[in-house]
Amino acid sequence: MGLPPEPDEELFVEPPGAETVARRAAILSTVVGRGLIEADEAVQDGDALIASDLLAYFDELDLARDAEPEEEALIRAPYGTLPDQAVIDATWRAEGLAVLSWALGVLDELPPIDETVDLHALAERLRLPWGSAAEIGILSSPELRRSPAEIDALDTMLLTAHWRVRQFTHIDPKPMDYVAWVPGVEWAQLSLEGLDVVDRDLAIGGVPITRADGDAISTTGSILTERRIAVSWLQGYDALYSEGDTST
Repeated sequence: MGLPPEPDEELFVEPPGAETVARRAAILSTVVGRGLIEADEAVQDGDALIASDLLAYFDELDLARDAEPEEEALIRAPYGTLPDQAVIDATWRAEGLAVLSWALGVLDELPPIDETVDLHALAERLRLPWGSAAEIGILSSPELRRSPAEIDALDTMLLTAHWRVRQFTHIDPKPMDYVAWVPGVEWAQLSLEGLDVVDRDLAIGGVPITRADGDAISTTGSILTERRIAVSWLQGYDALYSEGDTST
């Protein structure tokens, strides 16, 4: 867990505008929706029809123009043919969708780092399930409601938590005085603001990471990865959404 690489200036692009963010959110909506349909163990007769509706929504908005090839392939794949890992990856994109929705002002705040987004509440705010393009709230006069400073602050918080999770799970699973360690970091701006701290260490599920449930730690790691991908893209570090920087 060494120093994160310096951003490659040649790869830096202008931060996306409101319409671009809204269209990216619409693309992620279709990806997440398709993943949820495929992940439903209680297969319903209408699932294939819902998948077809997602594709119609995708085409109506001409989302292929901005989608990555893998995303379009997932949306166009016949119902029931997606590999298990593709389904898992698709549903996890909900965390990035939440970040974009927050940036657009659709969500007032993000859940804590150890809580997945409430998909039902998010669907209501985004006016899902998917209907006519004219009914999609995020695409109707979209505005970026969060300032660059707010997005940078979110990036700082997520990096601070992600470093500790990865350090604990991959290097040294021992207690740490994280409160004392964070201010001395020179390779990045870190801050515990907005994070839960117990016994001077990062807390997950209300307890220090050293006492947290293994599944809860793993879930937190996945949440942090997906949210950081979204933030990196919002900051303009990545032309392709899926290549968001999550290094620690």
